[in-house]
This record gives sequence, structure tokens and C-alpha cells, in this order.
Amino acid sequence: MVYLRADERGHIGMFDLITGLIKPTFFGAAIAIVSCHCGLTSQAGAEGVGRSATRAFVQSFVAILVIDFFLAMLLNQIYGMIYTERGLL
Repeated sequence: MVYLRADERGHIGMFDLITGLIKPTFFGAAIAIVSCHCGLTSQAGAEGVGRSATRAFVQSFVAILVIDFFLAMLLNQIYGMIYTERGLL
């Protein structure tokens, strides 16, 4: 199985790989925290658990969007500081 063609190898750098490991870590933590909070504060019965599950899904989705926005801003700033000052870009 070929993941990268020969002409694409120069376009994926170490910073892209590191970013690809940082973001999912924050996403997973947000999902875990939001889901645990919603699960621990759920009401009794099937209806309460269903509402909590729906609330956990929606809040996790919104948290991921917000975290992705701010991480993208932060990581782009870091990328700019690292690669433009050294002239590596």
C-alpha cells in the first residue's frame, strides 16, 4: 500500500506530523471531560441518560470546533516563529 507518491514527500514536514499528534490529544481530552461531566450529572431513567448523551455529543462537537480554531491559530503562530526567523521556509 502506497501512502505517499514520490512528488508529495517534500510537502509533509515534521511540523505537520507533530501538529497531527497534538490536536487529537486535545480533542480526546475534551471529549472525555465533557462526556464524563454529562454522564455524572445525568438524570435517572432512560430519558435522562438519552438527554445526557445528546448533550455530551453536542457539547463535545462544539468544544472540538473551538479547540481546533484556537490550536490552529497557536500552531500557525509557532510555525511562523520557527520557520520564518531561521529562513527554513
